Amino acid sequence: MSTRTPSSTSGLLLAAAFALLAGQPDPAAAAGQAPAARPTPYPEAWIEEGRVTNAPHTREPGCVHLVYKRGCSEVRRGRVTVGVGLDRSTGKVTTARVVRSTIHTDPKPMLRCITEGLLRWTFKAPGDHAPDFEMTFIYSDKC
Repeated sequence: MSTRTPSSTSGLLLAAAFALLAGQPDPAAAAGQAPAARPTPYPEAWIEEGRVTNAPHTREPGCVHLVYKRGCSEVRRGRVTVGVGLDRSTGKVTTARVVRSTIHTDPKPMLRCITEGLLRWTFKAPGDHAPDFEMTFIYSDKC
């Protein structure tokens, strides 16, 4: 039975990354331990299933109404990529942060709406999969 705590496990991962960059052997392997396995990515199919379950008609967090700032004279359009973190046991979104955005016209209300909206979403619990992934939302106008 392993007696490593989460902090010592993350410390070993960090030490392994620095050792690899420096061209040195993996410290876990040198200590006779198996290197830490990377979890498999969260499945794309589960992400799409979460979009349908949480927002069946729009597949986005309810921010389409913010595209039109002043009718068609000023619109917020572009791509927003959000990093999403899930609770491992429930699949509830615990973190949502904007990674990239191409919205240039007054983006703050739109980005806040997206991240706050995603915090109300729940996905399939990740189990052995990585509990984080990125989602991209595309906003366009009808003008």
